[in-house]
Amino acid sequence: MGKNTGNKKETLSRNIENDTDNDIITTNYSDKSKSKKKTNKNAASADLKPEDRREEGTPPAKGPAGPETGKRSGDAALTAPETKPVTKAKPKAARAKPKKENYDPAEFPSIQAMSTLRGFAPLGMLFVLMDVLGGGEEGLLRINRLSEALGIGKPAMLAQLDNLESAGLIRTVSSSQRGRQIELLTPNVTAPKKTLGPNEPAEELLPIPGVVPKGMPSTFSQEKLRDLQLYLMNRGIRVTHLPDESDLAPRVSGIANFLGRYFAWVRPFYTRLKATLNAGQEIEFSLIGYQGRDVTHTLNFCKLLQDAGFLATFTYRRAPHCRIVARLNRTPVAINFLSGGWLEHYIRDRVVSILSTHPATHDMSFAFMKNPRILLPEDENFEFDFLLMVGEKIFWIEAKTGEYQEFLGKYERVSKLMGLTRDNNLLVLVDAPKPDDRITSRYDLSCCSVDEFAEVFRLMLVRELGRRRRR
Repeated sequence: MGKNTGNKKETLSRNIENDTDNDIITTNYSDKSKSKKKTNKNAASADLKPEDRREEGTPPAKGPAGPETGKRSGDAALTAPETKPVTKAKPKAARAKPKKENYDPAEFPSIQAMSTLRGFAPLGMLFVLMDVLGGGEEGLLRINRLSEALGIGKPAMLAQLDNLESAGLIRTVSSSQRGRQIELLTPNVTAPKKTLGPNEPAEELLPIPGVVPKGMPSTFSQEKLRDLQLYLMNRGIRVTHLPDESDLAPRVSGIANFLGRYFAWVRPFYTRLKATLNAGQEIEFSLIGYQGRDVTHTLNFCKLLQDAGFLATFTYRRAPHCRIVARLNRTPVAINFLSGGWLEHYIRDRVVSILSTHPATHDMSFAFMKNPRILLPEDENFEFDFLLMVGEKIFWIEAKTGEYQEFLGKYERVSKLMGLTRDNNLLVLVDAPKPDDRITSRYDLSCCSVDEFAEVFRLMLVRELGRRRRR
């Protein structure tokens, strides 16, 4: 019996050492079980440490089997030293909190640049808005987060937003506890530009063979023409038809240039002739009371129209009648030309002349599309009068010989879609715009008369190319 007890003690000692090496932690019993049972202990048991007490009816502590281990003080050396339980703190069931959308300066370079400044100009704030909107035109702006990221106070941030809105650069759509929903009223220059990958099919591009007009300089580039089409495709605009002007009669260009130079003198007869485009009846036009220069230019205009085949009949009855008798030849070419096509021809020829002779552009490659029919992103039909690409710059020119006010809103919308501003978007009228129209201040486009066109376009061209070189 004593021998067996000795062996058990040795075994117990070895197990205790192994348990200690393996970091086995003994477990106490909960106070809850102690409160349920009332036990009568003697004084000796009351002197025991709490960890040495074992309640009646509870299982013994883990360890090797032995004679009432932990009951007698003599056997304390054989008992595994109990340690206080170590329990891992369980994370509290966190309530689902909305994720904070911080503006990380590492993600938005504009914030990283602007946060180093204090009181920067509103245009700097505009660039920040373009950046945080991710190239979009509208989005939710978290005022507190953005002002914190920029290192400025919320009142200063709101003041700069109000300045941008007063300047017509942004618009507040709505405000809520989440933030302020804003819309950019100017093109987002940070918008990522989609490019056609090397493996994407080129069949989406409209074939454009034979559209180079006669007499074009060597700097007219078919490659630029393709780049211009890609520029439109990247903005969701698809070219569906491009007229072929390679065989355009030189006489047509001659009439266009004549009207561009002398329109003010021939306007009365031109207006009368234009009114007969639908009916095609014979007209009589009296020149009595007109100045000699007006008579000369009007008769020369009639002769040019007759030589081009636009007049079926033309007779001039001299003094004392001083009367023109003429009838329009109602061919599609003549109708299209006299209804406004002549101004588009004039713009094309003047642009090519300027590009070929100006020192800043005479050696630059360029291409243009005249009267291309297109589809806008919502499958809306539209037609450009004249679209030009010089180097990497895009210019859009619209020509109007009649009413134009109803088209201004659409022009601005398409211009915004193309990423253009009044610096490269021009409306040309036969007359100078009325001051009350305030076209330039109300819409993001420039406007001039046909007499001013050459000088206005030349200045616009030099200014835009100068910006490219400074960058």
